[in-house]
Amino acid sequence: MKQLVLFLICLSILFFAGCVNNSEIRTDYSDNIDPIEEVISYDLHDFRIVYSSKQNSLAESIKYFKYYIDLYCNTDIQIITDKNISSEDNFEILVGNTDREESKAKASTMPDNVAGGFVSFVEKKIIINGNGSQGILSSMKLFINLFCKKSNDGKINIDKNTNTFSIQCEDNITVLPYLTSVSVGTESEIDFNSARFGENPAYTAFVVLQHNNDNNGLMFLSYETHISTVPVYISSDGGVSWKLAGTATFTDASKYEYVGTPMLYELPEDMGDMPAGTLLMGCTVGSLNKDHTAMILWRSFDLGKNWEEYSVVDYEDDNHAGSGLYEPYLIYDYDEKVLACFYSDSTDKEIYTNNGQRIVMKVSSDGKNWGERILCVAPTNQKLRPGMPVVIKMGENGYMMIYEVLGGVNQICYKISDKITEWSPKKAGTLIKGKDGEMLYQTPWCCWTPLGGEKGTIVLTGMKGSISTPEKCKLFFSNDLGKTWYALNNPFEYDKQKDGKTLYSYSPCLFTDKDGSVYYVNNVFPDDAKLRYLRTSLKFTKLMFE
Repeated sequence: MKQLVLFLICLSILFFAGCVNNSEIRTDYSDNIDPIEEVISYDLHDFRIVYSSKQNSLAESIKYFKYYIDLYCNTDIQIITDKNISSEDNFEILVGNTDREESKAKASTMPDNVAGGFVSFVEKKIIINGNGSQGILSSMKLFINLFCKKSNDGKINIDKNTNTFSIQCEDNITVLPYLTSVSVGTESEIDFNSARFGENPAYTAFVVLQHNNDNNGLMFLSYETHISTVPVYISSDGGVSWKLAGTATFTDASKYEYVGTPMLYELPEDMGDMPAGTLLMGCTVGSLNKDHTAMILWRSFDLGKNWEEYSVVDYEDDNHAGSGLYEPYLIYDYDEKVLACFYSDSTDKEIYTNNGQRIVMKVSSDGKNWGERILCVAPTNQKLRPGMPVVIKMGENGYMMIYEVLGGVNQICYKISDKITEWSPKKAGTLIKGKDGEMLYQTPWCCWTPLGGEKGTIVLTGMKGSISTPEKCKLFFSNDLGKTWYALNNPFEYDKQKDGKTLYSYSPCLFTDKDGSVYYVNNVFPDDAKLRYLRTSLKFTKLMFE
């Protein structure tokens, strides 16, 4: 018995010795941070936030930092800069390179070649800093996740022997100024095994089933082929592999020789004789000389294997050169119980004589019978060409329509409406421009995710530059319903186009999954260098938010 007691005492001594000798810098946060040794307690109600007056770029993020501290800690913490305000003996959260001696001392220990930052507790100061803006933003987010979310009404405890917590920035994770991190999943090139040499998939269509019971999670993808058929591909393994599910073919090939601008959509509720989960596809059909076009709705009840020409949304038999009906976008309105189809229209005589265009819509309560055209975007300058509309529901904050404007300008604009059928067509939309002046010029696509703040996040992509000379573009994010836009590097890079037959980054696609993550598909350079300027390839990834 004495030997057992002696063994347990020795084991305890070794255990506590290991804790005492623990490094003062902790980088593993998989477990809770409950202290083992002597506790140091902090009450965030006693603190104020101080940031450097020389780092004005932090001002916006500091406001969000305060918001999350107040949210999780039940505080109303004060924000000040270090200009003209002395440290005295105050409790302070020091963010960035402040003039406080504690900040300077810690900043001098940061290695210049390491992308990251730290949170450090030094007596009455909590020091948050890092290399570059990403290092500081990552450290602010670390403090929120590690301490604020786990606080007891603003009270946090740390181990006396572990007073510094560091974080390294990863290449695939970016922290936005409003302290939401966006991580990019594994990038994969979609190989259809049947794509013809020289084929350039554009007008990408993508959907993940969410209302089809046991089939939820199946992915479907299509694109324009400039012939009378549209292929639809299916993936059952999260986009790792794809196979042809079926082909939609327009029967009247004598009149309509091509099918273009497809849009895939899953019906979320029963409507007419269609159950929830029915797969729909809106397309333009037309003659090669564009003397007549129509907007067609197909439907499939067997996971894309067979497609039925179900209804004609709109048509025009007396088109003229450059006129037509294009680029359908489908969305279901839960309040009105109608399916809406938005599309580009250049068939009006006064419009096509000026080479202009407008955006219109129709609604249907059964998918078979469609109402009258409703104007959505109709500029008084009839030489302008608004088109490629995408309409999203922003939770409880109404609808947003994003669209391009061509015809002497290259812009992406948006409108917001509480009702899906009311868009003030003569009222100009709002130009989308990033905080640092970044812009997209055409082929937009957007989606909304509830993640990233109380108003969720809008994600926007598109092309920068003209079709003949696209430039590298950004992904845009907004957490305030479009008032402010932040631009990040696009995970799918592409160079200026060197072959006029290819359409790099032409009509990418975004789709919000049930967990709030966002799928992103874009047509860019293939991985095979031999094909680099001969054709495009579809690439696929997932954006995750925290």
